[in-house]
Amino acid sequence: MRVLKLVVFACLSSALALASAVDCTQQSLTAYMDMSGACIIGRLAFSDFAFHPTSLGETPLTPDQIMVDPLDVTAGDPGLQFVGSWAARGQAGKDTGITYEVTVLPGEPLIDSAILGMAFTVNHNTVLAAVQETICLTGTGLDSCPAADTVILRLDNSSGNPPATTSATFAPQSQITVLKDIFIEGESINANGVITSVDNHYPAPPSTVPEPVTPVLGLSGFLLMWQLARRRQTH
Repeated sequence: MRVLKLVVFACLSSALALASAVDCTQQSLTAYMDMSGACIIGRLAFSDFAFHPTSLGETPLTPDQIMVDPLDVTAGDPGLQFVGSWAARGQAGKDTGITYEVTVLPGEPLIDSAILGMAFTVNHNTVLAAVQETICLTGTGLDSCPAADTVILRLDNSSGNPPATTSATFAPQSQITVLKDIFIEGESINANGVITSVDNHYPAPPSTVPEPVTPVLGLSGFLLMWQLARRRQTH
């Protein structure tokens, strides 16, 4: 019983934290990093944004130079778009890492797939433009994520123009951790190119799968009613 109470308390704490979240809006990545909690798009909450720049001969972008746009607010296909100017000129470029967490709201369909997209232009075949997304299915953070629980999506122009999007499916999850690595680099003095945006979508699965907090809270309600009934019988 004590273990169940702790589980219920943890679920209620999580639900209350999500209940205080606000809608995601178009803001800079800096504003998303400064959020004290989560923001919501459709059935999902986004939180814990972090930024990891790397210099490749060009001055790295700052979080203020990256805009974050919520996507498909009402279409059941929520996600985020990151808009900036990741440019490569000559033998130089930019490399940006962005991490965040995605959590399913209580009672909503779980996450069982991810779609990754990239918009870019290059005027020379010696520019490598790429975005790689690493997803940890356990929601425990990427540093401690087991290999078996790691999903990787990648788009790049190493073999010509890539498809507009790529996708992956996996076992339904209530929370995932995401690392997005946006990379562009020129390999000759004439190289010139730019990545203008990268986007994600997390579609709802065809069949509705409730988030695990729902049956736990329901069970706790039945147990509370049973305890109250027993007390009445003893008086």
